[in-house]
Amino acid sequence: MTLEASAASLLRTALFADLDAAEAMALAGLLRPFTAEAGAVVAVQGAPADRLFLVDEGRLDAFVTEPEGSSELLSSVGPGDHLGEMALNHAMLRLATIRAREPTRGRVLLAEDFAALRRACEPLALKVLLRLARLLCARLRLRTAAITG
Repeated sequence: MTLEASAASLLRTALFADLDAAEAMALAGLLRPFTAEAGAVVAVQGAPADRLFLVDEGRLDAFVTEPEGSSELLSSVGPGDHLGEMALNHAMLRLATIRAREPTRGRVLLAEDFAALRRACEPLALKVLLRLARLLCARLRLRTAAITG
């Protein structure tokens, strides 16, 4: 994927929709390609959350494994979606295992690269963090509504 196509793809993703074209190009320059075969685990619950996944083709599933060994599907994302956005907020452990449901190709943004943008007070990092906060609040409202009826 060209840098321009990668930047355009970012702008179509909710998490990065507030960026301007120049900011999207700058962020696209930090993205690294990834591929995964069907069934491959690309991130493990409890390991450091070190990257955000952007899916171009295929599908990634996020599972939480309970202490008794059962697993629950938290989310499944396909082309144009992202997974693992909490890695951009701060250093933490991964909350779920991420597995490729089918052959998957995409790009990753390493948490350390985004942290460098945050430390430099780059406006694009602040825009992404604000959008992340809004997305997380919306998810929390949905969960609360589901619990409380």
